[in-house]
Amino acid sequence: MELSRSLRTYGVRLIRTTYRVWHSSTRWISWALNFYGAVEQIRTRLGKNAICLQLPIGKEDEFKGIIDLFEMQAYIYNDDKGDDVTVCEIPEDMKDEAELYHTELVEKICELDDDLMMQYLEGEEPSIEELKKVLRKATCECTAVPVCCGSAYRNKGVQRLLNAVIEFMPAPTDIPSIKGVPIWMEMKCSVTLPMKSRSQLWHSRS
Repeated sequence: MELSRSLRTYGVRLIRTTYRVWHSSTRWISWALNFYGAVEQIRTRLGKNAICLQLPIGKEDEFKGIIDLFEMQAYIYNDDKGDDVTVCEIPEDMKDEAELYHTELVEKICELDDDLMMQYLEGEEPSIEELKKVLRKATCECTAVPVCCGSAYRNKGVQRLLNAVIEFMPAPTDIPSIKGVPIWMEMKCSVTLPMKSRSQLWHSRS
């Protein structure tokens, strides 16, 4: 009877724990599937300067492409391999949103460079090359976090993500060289013995 009671108690606790873990995981999965929610968490929870480079067209099973906020063009993926891509105008129902995020993209990058900011305040929008150059410098200095979107499962947006890695992430030549340490400095280290070993060592000496 005690065994069956323990099993029932253990089973209830296991179910409650499993439910809590599942509830927590589904909450984070929903955040991950929500592009805008993920960007907001990068800014609020991680305290990073997230800059959206793209917008998703559709979501989850209806995700079919991305909007490049630099070029202001849409990339529609017609298959699950990412080979058949159509470059076209931004869908009519997303033009206003794309314009809003494009303006935010330009302003956030201009805030990273005084010259670009002066140019922007004078009413002239910097070129794509100028914007990307400043964003790359800020990414290498960890003052900006470019954000892309896509689906590895459907292979949509992966190519654009890899292009962004090449364009904005630091190359080996962008970081200082590794400084070597002489062998004798590596060998010169202090070893702290636990109390039991120290007492045994003391008795052996006495």
